[in-house]
This record gives sequence, C-alpha cells and structure tokens, in this order.
Amino acid sequence: MSLIGIDVGSSAVKVAVYSDAGRSLVVERREVSPQHPQPGWWEQDPEQVWQATAHCMQSLMREEAVQKDPPRALAISASGREVFPVDGTGVALGPCLMGADVRGAEFEVAPQGAPVSEPWTLMCGHLRERMDPVFQVLWWRKSHPQVVARAKAFLGWHEFLTLRLCAHAVTDRSLAGRWLIYDLQAQHWSLERMGALHFWGRGWDNRRHGV
Repeated sequence: MSLIGIDVGSSAVKVAVYSDAGRSLVVERREVSPQHPQPGWWEQDPEQVWQATAHCMQSLMREEAVQKDPPRALAISASGREVFPVDGTGVALGPCLMGADVRGAEFEVAPQGAPVSEPWTLMCGHLRERMDPVFQVLWWRKSHPQVVARAKAFLGWHEFLTLRLCAHAVTDRSLAGRWLIYDLQAQHWSLERMGALHFWGRGWDNRRHGV
C-alpha cells in the first residue's frame, strides 16, 4: 500500500506518492497564482488551490504504479497559520491571507499593561503573532462583518483539503495550538481565552466556531 503527500506551497501544489519502503512512485505539480491587490497584501484563492490539488490527485490515480499499489494514507504539508471563511457547504467566502500579508498587525500588539510574555502563551505553546488564526478571524470580523455573518467556519489548508477529499475537516492538537485559543494541556478550546480576545460577538459565536 502506498502513501500520498500533498504540499501546499505559495506558488504551486505538489502531490507525491511513495511506496511503504519510501520509493517515489509518481509526482504531480500544479501552479497556483497568488494575488497582490496592493503593496503588502498577499492573497490566495482557496478554490484555485483545491482545483490544483484535485488535478494532481486525478492524474496520480490514473498512473499504473499507483493503481498497482493503492494509497492507504494521506498527509498534508501546509502552513498552519493561514485560515479563511467558508460557508456551510465548505465553499470559500473570501481569499486566504498568506503569512506575509501585512493586514491585522494591530492584533499582534499585546494590550497595554499585559506582562511579557503573557502567561497564557504557555497554554497554547507560542507567543502572540499577527498571523495567529484567531487574529485573522478578528480581522475579518472588523473588516468584513458581512462575510463573517455568512461564515460557518474558518478553515486552514489542512482542514479545507481534508473536507474536500474525505468529507470531514480534520485537524490535530499541534494545528489547533496555532489558533492561540487552544489549551494544549487540557486538550480543548479555552473559553477564557476566547472571552479575553473578544472572540464572541455579532456574526460569530460559539455555536458557529467550527474548526
């Protein structure tokens, strides 16, 4: 049985199939086109990434080497910090802001008087950063509340592609920890942290916070 690896890069999606022994069987690549609407902005169309992934997967499945050695597992390599809104059917409602995008810098600054490092950073395993997914959600809520009102969830590349490929949005604790609101020790989302970051409000509440 073979193994599939999907790599979501900034300019291309690469998909490779390996044997159990680690021998490369087939590799496919499909370019994607990041957009820069203005200086400092860097966006990617999630649907274009999906189309590139689907094209590569379909091409691989037609290969004789893969048909003789059917895949039994799939892994995704992608940034764990980039998320975007989707509706109830998993259709993207807007672009993905890439890691180098400058928007949302105001959320990277700790509140005045907060200790450095903030004690709760030990809970999630890292310091606050502009591209933490929770801050991207807050940026969307501030800049595009009408989109957030329609959103069922904010998904990263791992969740988005597993949803499309397997009908389930799958994540793990290491990816959840990137959100800045996941308690790694307790192994669940922290309602305290969500409240401290004003993660509730019009257009976004705990019933609709799905990851």
